[in-house]
Parts: sequence; structure tokens; C-alpha cells
Amino acid sequence: MAITSKRTDPQTGRIYAALKDAFPELSDEETEVVYRYNRYSIRVRVVAECFEGKSLAEREALVNRVLAHIDPEDNKDISMLMMLSPREAASPDLMNLEFDDPGRSRF
Repeated sequence: MAITSKRTDPQTGRIYAALKDAFPELSDEETEVVYRYNRYSIRVRVVAECFEGKSLAEREALVNRVLAHIDPEDNKDISMLMMLSPREAASPDLMNLEFDDPGRSRF
């Protein structure tokens, strides 16, 4: 197994730029929002105040509007999409912890 680090590349950069434009409150650190987990997988975490009180379907609709405007090739590798309010992001949820400190990847 390969040790996984939060890597960025042109594909993650384009995803980050689109999300940052739509959600300006996102971190200025790209790897806090999007990173390549392995050669087949990109992880995304959008933390935005506008998600407070919204259902998962409502959050997904907001994010999908943004992702629909980027190249499908950039979308195809997204394997994890977390959409959290700032309050939720502060909790020690296991998926949130895994995003911050990715485990090992077989690829």
C-alpha cells in the first residue's frame, strides 16, 4: 500500500477554483477543500454557512450547480463529496477526520 498525502494537480485546481468562486468563504488552502487521494480518486469538502439547516439533497443541488459547469473529465474522479456547515465541520466526525488525515491507499 502506498502512503497517501494530500496532493493537488491541475484537475484539483480547476475544481477548487470553481468551488471557491461559488463559495468565497472556503479556505484559501486548496488541500482543505479538494485534493487527490490517489490516481483514481479526488476528495472534496465544502464548508459553507449556506448549508446550515439544509438537507443533504438541498446541499447537493447547490454544489452540483457549480460542478455542472466544469469539464466532466474534472468531475469524474470525485469519489468523496462532503458538504458541511461550519458547525458540522467543527465536530469530530470520522469522515471529516479522514479528510484531514487520509489513510493509506492501495493505488
